[in-house]
Amino acid sequence: MEEHLTDVKSLKARQEDLTAQRQEVTQKLTAALERLKEAGMQFRALVRAEARASERAARSVRRGAVAEAFSWEGGRGGETGEREAGRNRLPVRQACRLVP
Repeated sequence: MEEHLTDVKSLKARQEDLTAQRQEVTQKLTAALERLKEAGMQFRALVRAEARASERAARSVRRGAVAEAFSWEGGRGGETGEREAGRNRLPVRQACRLVP
């Protein structure tokens, strides 16, 4: 009888030890998942920022192409973007929409 009692106590102690290990591993896993989630958000933010910067650069290039196509006069006409002949006044923002 005493041998069975010793076995039960031993198994119970082992069960408690395994439960403690399980809880510790669960806490570590939860922390690791939280770090992964944070890293994913930072990565997505970086990708979005890079995409916005790339789009701004492309817009700038398109505006440059429009400016060349309309032969802007330096200082004359301001933001209206007159041609040298003084015809076809088109605001810069509107002209930029014409270029894809």
